[in-house]
Amino acid sequence: MRLHKDFFANERNYIHWLHMGVTLGSVSSLISAVSGRDAPGAHRSSMLVVSTVLVLCSIVFSLYAMYTFFWRRRNIRSIEPGAYAAYVDEPYGPLALSGVLLVTLITILFTASIPIQS
Repeated sequence: MRLHKDFFANERNYIHWLHMGVTLGSVSSLISAVSGRDAPGAHRSSMLVVSTVLVLCSIVFSLYAMYTFFWRRRNIRSIEPGAYAAYVDEPYGPLALSGVLLVTLITILFTASIPIQS
């Protein structure tokens, strides 16, 4: 039995994950724009690395959101009564994205702590 609330929950989940991707992309764009003005060469290149890593993380979040949305929608349409949780639950995706975000933040921390050579 397909319920409309399942489809709406799937869309809501998609929007939340996509919002995270857009936020990371916006922060990356801001870092790139601010570091381009009057910054020394080494500082500018380290900020370019930071913004590139954030853009890549943003793309991963957005692709995961799109993949999960379509995967769950397909499974919600094809489920039989009583088999809901087995077909739409994905416990490892959020853990993987948390790992990607953690690696991104650690990369940013190390990039920002490298001494700037003038």
